[in-house]
Amino acid sequence: MKHRTMKTLLVALLATVTVLPSALAEPAAMPAAAEWSQELVAEILTDARANGDPRRGAGVFSVATSACTSCHKVAGQGGIVGPELTTVAKCLTPEEIVESLLWPDRLVKPEYRAFSITTTDG
Repeated sequence: MKHRTMKTLLVALLATVTVLPSALAEPAAMPAAAEWSQELVAEILTDARANGDPRRGAGVFSVATSACTSCHKVAGQGGIVGPELTTVAKCLTPEEIVESLLWPDRLVKPEYRAFSITTTDG
């Protein structure tokens, strides 16, 4: 799949996993019972390809309450804590993008793992 198509899929995917316009105030989260499964990932991708709206997805990504740009940089804009996402389609499959959005702890690159250290003096 071409890079531009994958980028469009990513922002369309963002639009389908978030409810708008009320979600601009508070993005919808996956229910706690939604456990990872290949079938669910495939269903979400099918829905994103059929119904995703790239403009809406870009809006969800950039709105402050979603906080995506607090950590992630796209096209030179955003934070530096998480991975740069401008070229995400070159290194992740659509399935991996879905998993990263909905189950972010499933696959974390070693350089982005967070650690908590407690010293003996508190």
